[in-house]
Amino acid sequence: MQQPGTYSGTLTRATLGKASNDSLQAVLRYNITHVEVDGAWQEIEPLDRTVFLSFNGKAKDYSKKKLEAIGFEGKFEQDGDQQLMVIPANPTSLTCKHDTWNGETKERWDIANWGGGGGGKPADDADLMTFQALWNN
Repeated sequence: MQQPGTYSGTLTRATLGKASNDSLQAVLRYNITHVEVDGAWQEIEPLDRTVFLSFNGKAKDYSKKKLEAIGFEGKFEQDGDQQLMVIPANPTSLTCKHDTWNGETKERWDIANWGGGGGGKPADDADLMTFQALWNN
């Protein structure tokens, strides 16, 4: 199991398919070659890992932004019974986290630096005044 952190890899295959719950998902296969240590990339023994991006419910907006961040423009190629997503094979920053489910810890890989994560709505003027009041007591 890889340690949690930020890694760099090159996309080797991207398909569109269905998850076990029958929801639509993108399945991105990466060849990981570097890990970020103290702000610098260090080469590691290459390994293959998969990023799953769900298009179920609210996740679809985040997944769409992640795919756009790595260069997907909605184009596909047919390969047998698979729909291959056309995405440039540029190095991509990925995060590895550990999740525990039913007592088993597994790696969870995701796209890093995709421009999201803020979530929510912008604060309005009333919110700003309430926030500033915290320091004016």
